[in-house]
Amino acid sequence: MEIKKHFKLYKDGKKWCCAAIATTALGIGLTIGSPSVLADADTITSTSDANNSLVKNDNTSDTNSNSESTFTDTNKNSTNEKAVNENINIDSSQQTNQEQTESNNSEEQTNPVNVKAENTDIKDSIPEKSTPNTFKEINGSTYYYGENGDLYRNQFYNNWGRTYYFGSDGARWDNRFYNNWGRTYYFQNDGSRLDNSFYNNWGRTYYFGADGARWDNRYMVKWGRAYYFGSDGALLQNQLKSINGINYWINNEGVIPLKNQFLTANENQLFYFDGNGSLVINKFYHNWGHTYYFGSDGARYTDQFLNRDGKVYYFDNQGIMYQDQYYKNWGHTYYFGA
Repeated sequence: MEIKKHFKLYKDGKKWCCAAIATTALGIGLTIGSPSVLADADTITSTSDANNSLVKNDNTSDTNSNSESTFTDTNKNSTNEKAVNENINIDSSQQTNQEQTESNNSEEQTNPVNVKAENTDIKDSIPEKSTPNTFKEINGSTYYYGENGDLYRNQFYNNWGRTYYFGSDGARWDNRFYNNWGRTYYFQNDGSRLDNSFYNNWGRTYYFGADGARWDNRYMVKWGRAYYFGSDGALLQNQLKSINGINYWINNEGVIPLKNQFLTANENQLFYFDGNGSLVINKFYHNWGHTYYFGSDGARYTDQFLNRDGKVYYFDNQGIMYQDQYYKNWGHTYYFGA
């Protein structure tokens, strides 16, 4: 604080005094100024203290409160941190589970072969029972369940005018040969047995008859020609063949050039080739005091009736035509003239 000094002359008796006034003035000034300063200081201090006290108290309270709050918050924060940590742990666990799930999904996605293999293993186990009269496609094979729902094994199955075979494992035989009863059979790609048909393979020709059996050591007369299938079932070609003591050259097409020859062929039927090598068809043939007839396929009529030109003829089991004979059948008697 700046203190100003005032000098005044005053008369003390007969003397003018100056210092006393200055001192007094200073004292008064000090006396007067000091409370003001003190008051101001107190006021400021008081106000400041009061304010500061409020602030401090507030702050202290706040500080204490904040400290407690901070402590509490710390606890809360700690609690929160714990909760967060737990949440993190939970999330981490969930994340771990999720990662495991994703990992599992990833494994499932990256290892489809194993899944397929398991499915294949399941499929490999062929059920012994299923819906009756149904087919099942398993692993590229066809299986059939019969009337009782049992898996067909080592059995033939007939339907749609065709014959099929199911082997020891229950699978249908497709594109396979079957040997039994001294005969050979062939089941095609669709599983049906090959009947009344030629089969070409390995550069050879084979024939499977009406019963599905391959023709072995048998003659065939077809298209007015004679053929022969050897012991292995293959058509003979480009070689000699002795028939009734006569050697015939079988050409590249397997044709036997028969002349004046009877030939037992096909289903144990008798055929006749004339002197020109032509198969006799739709004709009567007279020999050995008897009459015979060769039909449209060249086979001799045996135990058959013939309707021709409005007349009925009968040929017995040796192919001989009935003449001047009675014939009894169906509870009736018939007569065939001379």
